[in-house]
Amino acid sequence: MSFWFNWGPVALTYATLELEMDKIPEINAPDNVKVRKYNPESDAGTLAMLHNETMKDFRDFALLTEDFLKKVSTNCSFIAELDETPVGMGLCAVADTKKGRLGYIAEFGVIKRYRQRGVGSTLLKNIFACFKENNVERITCEVLDENELTLFILKDKLGFKEIERTTMISSGVPPRLYDQG
Repeated sequence: MSFWFNWGPVALTYATLELEMDKIPEINAPDNVKVRKYNPESDAGTLAMLHNETMKDFRDFALLTEDFLKKVSTNCSFIAELDETPVGMGLCAVADTKKGRLGYIAEFGVIKRYRQRGVGSTLLKNIFACFKENNVERITCEVLDENELTLFILKDKLGFKEIERTTMISSGVPPRLYDQG
């Protein structure tokens, strides 16, 4: 495996985006996409699979496990299905911060072969409604700058504003290498 020899420092740049709740645009979503609230007890394995499948192509990919997902705050998280098949996910939370009540989109993705079918729009519509129900004032997320399509959708189509860019230097060692025993 050639990647074993490519380890070394990696620079990852993220755009921090923010949207005021009163600026959320109308989202048209198809009726054939079913979205359900994430239940950590019964859906952790499904959410782990969806995250790992939708995020695997990005340089900052880190494997999420079922055990981990059972422990994280996910009060506005959802799973999307087409024909009863899980195809997308939004891992989101609400928190009170110094800046007020914040809705945070931690992870969001649709399996590649199911994109361009309204899955992402339907997920976002549900996430935004949940944030509204929880009296969120602002929504925030971080997006890897090489994820140009997501940045375009969030900024140009939904009105998110970029408030910061942060570059982090990583060791380049694949996550969980030392756990492999």
